[in-house]
Amino acid sequence: NDLINLFLRQKIIFRIIMIQFIKKINRYINNYCIGIGSNDPEADFFIQQSILKLSCFCKIITKSSLYYSPPWPEGIGNTYVNCAVLVGTQQAPHKLMQRLHEIEGELGRVRTKRWGDRTIDLDILAAENLILPDLSEWNVQASMTIEQAHALKFPPLTIPHPRLCQRAFALIPLLEIWPDWIHPVYQQGDKELRNRIPKNQRIWTETDKQC
Repeated sequence: NDLINLFLRQKIIFRIIMIQFIKKINRYINNYCIGIGSNDPEADFFIQQSILKLSCFCKIITKSSLYYSPPWPEGIGNTYVNCAVLVGTQQAPHKLMQRLHEIEGELGRVRTKRWGDRTIDLDILAAENLILPDLSEWNVQASMTIEQAHALKFPPLTIPHPRLCQRAFALIPLLEIWPDWIHPVYQQGDKELRNRIPKNQRIWTETDKQC
């Protein structure tokens, strides 16, 4: 009887420890939406490879369709292929951004100039209700013109992406896979966010492309 009681007590203690451990782990798991783009002739290959590399340290929850768009800013480089991936990870935002830059480097991305041609481009578009660096600085970043943003040598990590709602090629893939996401600054959802996209934005899917 003593051995049975000891075994039962140890089993209960183990179960309590495991429950606490799982709660602790879950507390640090966040959902991030990662934007992926390429204007390389082998864009599909580089996008697939980047998702494969992401899966080494993130749980891939879902992936959007591929969207095609003119280069950003328009007139610079080739047509872009974009998608978004919803991932779950324990990585902190800055560490995750560092890992994304490492993937870009592994796939041949050379950062010679902003908005230039690239084999692959990875960005954190959103992270649940997270606002970085803070609301005040986020508003500063979001109010900048392209020229002002371009002049920043070391732009701060800004989440949600400050120009997300100005870029159909980023926002539409995000909303496809995360339709219930609420922008933490604007406090707006799918329909309202779509209305923020400039009317002159052009994107199309592979199906549209073939029509």
